[in-house]
Amino acid sequence: MFCHNFDKRGFFESLTVHFVKKIPELKVAGLSAEYILTLESLHTHRKKVILFLRASIGNFSYLETVKFLRDIHKTMHPGDILLFGFNHKKDPGTILASYNDQSGNIRAFNYNLLHRINRE
Repeated sequence: MFCHNFDKRGFFESLTVHFVKKIPELKVAGLSAEYILTLESLHTHRKKVILFLRASIGNFSYLETVKFLRDIHKTMHPGDILLFGFNHKKDPGTILASYNDQSGNIRAFNYNLLHRINRE
């Protein structure tokens, strides 16, 4: 098991502990890195379960999506499993309205976030 997003590392570490408690004979290795590079570095023919739990694939262009999926496929062996998590498709108008709200709440939130990042 590896975690693509550093911010989610704690989630995967607790998930690893949970799996080992429930299934002691299960061997789980947690890694935190970029997907394709990590998959390519795993020189094993043991069965892998590859999780892609983020919806960021929706931010890829069509060609980027095809390349990403092909790159994952190249790292897989018979018996490996790929699990994808997708968000439901949202109305673009709703998304735009949430980012361009007239009340300025989103702008204030983003400004506060940037201020905090710079401060910390």
